[in-house]
Amino acid sequence: MIALEILFALILYYVFSMQIGIYANFGGNPTGVGRYGVEIAKALKQKNSLVELWINRKLTSYADVLNSVGVPEIFFPKFRRITDFYWPGWRFRKAGLDAILCPGTTMIKTLLPIKQAVMVHDMGPFMYPEMKRKDDTAAWRKRIRQAAARADVITTNSLTTKNDLLNEFPHIEDRVFNTPLGTDHFPYRPDHVPGGKHILAVSTIEPRKNYKTLLCAYSILESSHDNSLPPLVIAGGMGFRAQEIIGYASEFGISHKVTFTGYVSGSELADLYSNAACLVHTAHYEGFGFMVPEAFSWNLPVAAPYNSAIKEYFGKAAWMIDISNSESVASGIMLCLEKGVTADQQIERARLSGILTWDNCADMTLKALEEVLS
Repeated sequence: MIALEILFALILYYVFSMQIGIYANFGGNPTGVGRYGVEIAKALKQKNSLVELWINRKLTSYADVLNSVGVPEIFFPKFRRITDFYWPGWRFRKAGLDAILCPGTTMIKTLLPIKQAVMVHDMGPFMYPEMKRKDDTAAWRKRIRQAAARADVITTNSLTTKNDLLNEFPHIEDRVFNTPLGTDHFPYRPDHVPGGKHILAVSTIEPRKNYKTLLCAYSILESSHDNSLPPLVIAGGMGFRAQEIIGYASEFGISHKVTFTGYVSGSELADLYSNAACLVHTAHYEGFGFMVPEAFSWNLPVAAPYNSAIKEYFGKAAWMIDISNSESVASGIMLCLEKGVTADQQIERARLSGILTWDNCADMTLKALEEVLS
């Protein structure tokens, strides 16, 4: 009898699982949006819910990562301005899909209606529009507005993002669901001893990351440490107003102690984490903030802002700082260097590792889809 019940449950699972396609319009490096896209795809596949990936023919830089998901890759036909009017709706029905998930926030325009679920990663383009290029801000605002107007389901990566989204679009509350991201793609290294060679910051060089305050804070510490302070390494691609931000190192008289690496590969980033004394993060706003749990995976002490999703998720697992105050940032760095990771922070990090999983994210995504689309 038990065997029959198990068999019946398996039949129900495989026959009635929601069938999802993913619009793989994210490309480039497996961080941020791209990381979410790949990991949610893998997690949905494990639940027998991912049927196929829809891919633009021009997307080649991410081919190896997309191949690792292990489901059929369906390429959009050529001349998408014409074929998108009919092909997505035709393919949606042919594959027997219940919904298309759009990890990159961009929706598919098509005349034949299809159910679409969109992830909104942060509301920075509305809250801090001056901190990105005007065209970049305009493009992201357009994507989010279209999602608010047309998406059947909208998921967010944090309550911070959800609340900020609803402040802008209060009428869409019944379609918005929080689905916290996973961090278990980072290998856990509980016995790793921080290398201590440098203080590390990881993010694109742009105003939103607030590097001017970090550089000012480092100059305060450097002036009182007689060359004993570890050098500062800032790893990240060159973004909006990057050269202006790099110039602050000279302005504060610390250019000899600061390295801007530019974009680094995954292996190079791992080497930087392995040899770091701590991570310091000073962003004005984050929808999630992968760099913080990545530092946790290397057992690093972390100084991070008491704001947005960083406060929401990681407030008890890192040293919280006021990123509007250089003295507070400097104090946070010293707490990392002198006190390291406390026992309470370790307990909180262990708790978070059991909650922030891609399996949980996939479960909550499917639950949201089922609630709305059923």
